[in-house]
Amino acid sequence: MKCYIHSGFIVLLFSTCISSRRTDRKDIIDIAACCQDTIAGRSKKEILNVFADVLNGLVPNYNRTYTKGFHVNNACRLEGVFICDFVDTLNVERTYNECIKFLDGHIYHFSAIENESSYSNIAIINGEDLKIFRALNCPGKGDKVEDVVRYVKNSMTGIISNEALIQRILNYRQYGIYVMEDPHAEFICK
Repeated sequence: MKCYIHSGFIVLLFSTCISSRRTDRKDIIDIAACCQDTIAGRSKKEILNVFADVLNGLVPNYNRTYTKGFHVNNACRLEGVFICDFVDTLNVERTYNECIKFLDGHIYHFSAIENESSYSNIAIINGEDLKIFRALNCPGKGDKVEDVVRYVKNSMTGIISNEALIQRILNYRQYGIYVMEDPHAEFICK
């Protein structure tokens, strides 16, 4: 952080490490077009709304802090959430200048960014089906990551079920970004 005093005003400049890519007019146009994607008979916005419903069901108190809860904003972004593709690890949406593409045969990890609300979920697009495994590894609350692996091995004939993909699924927590507001907080589920 740098501090400058100019004409009696204090100007603070902060740098962020979320993204070093500059957002110019072309990026804004590309991001607006990002919402136009469709897959499995659904628009990207419809899929993101399904994700928002899952998260709002798991973290009902989230809307006390953020009045709209988890929701899709005007830029077609799911507020307070990251999404990572396990099939194509470069296909992610963690910051405002990234645009995830939903593709048939792909497996997505999504969760709240805040550690205290970070129930991990995996969504799989398989033809016309959108299968969601909720609250992974939360005893008494959600599905097990082994259920996801079993589903992929038994039902995903359209993709190559290789060991690297299975390892990404098993290590799903490594493919997210989390903000810890309380330094003593731990993940809700293991």
